[in-house]
Amino acid sequence: MLGNTAGSEYWIDLSSGHAQLELAQALFGVWISIVASIVIACSHQIYRTYLRRRLASHLPVNLWQVTPPVAPVQVYKSSQIIWRAIKHRNVFYVLVSLLCIADFLLRSASTAISNYTVRSNTPVRVSAVSGNLVARNSDSLPTAFGSISTRIQALNDAGMPLDQLLDFIPSDENRWVYVETQWNNTWRGSCQSNVIQNVVLQVFPSKAHRFQDEVPDLANYLPSMLNFMADITLGWTNDAQWAVDHVGLSVDHNSNGTSSWLELVQLYAFPLSIDCNLNVNRSSIQVAMLNFHAHHIGRGQDGSRYVQANFTSDIHVATCTLQNSSPTNVYQASPYTNIARSFTGVFGSGIEDRAATNQPVIQPTGDEMLRAWQAYLSVKDAQSHFVVQRKLSTINPIVQMRLSVAGSSLLITLAFITAAFSWRSNQKIFVPSSVRDWMTLTVREHLGDRTEAHKTMSNCFDKWKNMTYEENASIETPSEEMKIHLLSSRSSTFG
Repeated sequence: MLGNTAGSEYWIDLSSGHAQLELAQALFGVWISIVASIVIACSHQIYRTYLRRRLASHLPVNLWQVTPPVAPVQVYKSSQIIWRAIKHRNVFYVLVSLLCIADFLLRSASTAISNYTVRSNTPVRVSAVSGNLVARNSDSLPTAFGSISTRIQALNDAGMPLDQLLDFIPSDENRWVYVETQWNNTWRGSCQSNVIQNVVLQVFPSKAHRFQDEVPDLANYLPSMLNFMADITLGWTNDAQWAVDHVGLSVDHNSNGTSSWLELVQLYAFPLSIDCNLNVNRSSIQVAMLNFHAHHIGRGQDGSRYVQANFTSDIHVATCTLQNSSPTNVYQASPYTNIARSFTGVFGSGIEDRAATNQPVIQPTGDEMLRAWQAYLSVKDAQSHFVVQRKLSTINPIVQMRLSVAGSSLLITLAFITAAFSWRSNQKIFVPSSVRDWMTLTVREHLGDRTEAHKTMSNCFDKWKNMTYEENASIETPSEEMKIHLLSSRSSTFG
């Protein structure tokens, strides 16, 4: 039986998916009503067996206590009888009477009980998950910003650490969660995020789009190693040499072509090999990413991004130093690509939409940039579709039932059914169990139809006819044929 322990309770799996919750709760509510009916029916059957055995043993039975109440209103109307039973220590009758109140309360609370017992849960369990191995033979990625955004959400939901790159990419359809012992990613290390607030920056026109020419003050906020590498040619084209890109909204002011940036977020990414060996297996990498936000500054012409201007912005910075535990392994991430353009694809629509509607532009944080980089590489490097399966912890919506309540209700039901059948009496003595039975008995008495099953009850009528209430109440040891004592006058009983 599949299930799991939560706190001190054990929960049984019923079905997958949240859609089955209402149905399961409704069915359990019906089950509670059935349990209540079985309990009250069996308790009355056991009580009638008890009466038959007393009658068969020539022991007195109080007529008022032959038929216990079956509804709360009858309990109220029979309160004097129940109180008299308590005084005479007829515990059996009192218990059976009180059970009908318990039956009413149980039926009334069936919805609350079912909601308490049946719930929708998302337990974490290990299962086989399909996915793709990454391979470092993919150096670029066609436009797939939707896939990257979906992957970002999946990685966030799974709690994947930012300080490693994935060798295995689970299908985004699987709701998996990160467990350290289940992963052996090749690229691991340490990452940090930071924000420097209210920095005064100066921009200059530059067709090369190098940060040293466009925003020279930015070097003050980069890791020292990147400044050391600033003059090294990395093999990229000039336009993407420092993996730079921007997103924003500009507006033309007049017919001479001058324009300005209403809002602009500039993003830089610097994936650099510490050992500077970019053509063979790499054993380590340092990555830096940052962005700033420009508001209402002039837009350059003839290929320049800016005109000379000063502005104030927060600078969000993220840095990582990762080590490669298996440099010769082909199935690993390849982090040496222009990833800034993937950032603008992921964050661009939100920035442009907010700019177009005059809402404050929100810059990507350092953690968000690291996650976008991690997600971008996982999509780019999994294009070869090397499908495999791995055992991972997954979250699957499931409907569960509380074992303690379900088990208790089942045991109570079985106990009452077993008691009712095992304690049956072979004595064929008619014991009225309802108003209809009393009416049947009265009719038979008046018609003179006294079958063997009814004789025990019918023979008592002659003894009751001339007895007052006080005489009935004073009887302690009845005659042999007096099987039942009537604690009322004939007129009040048989009209």
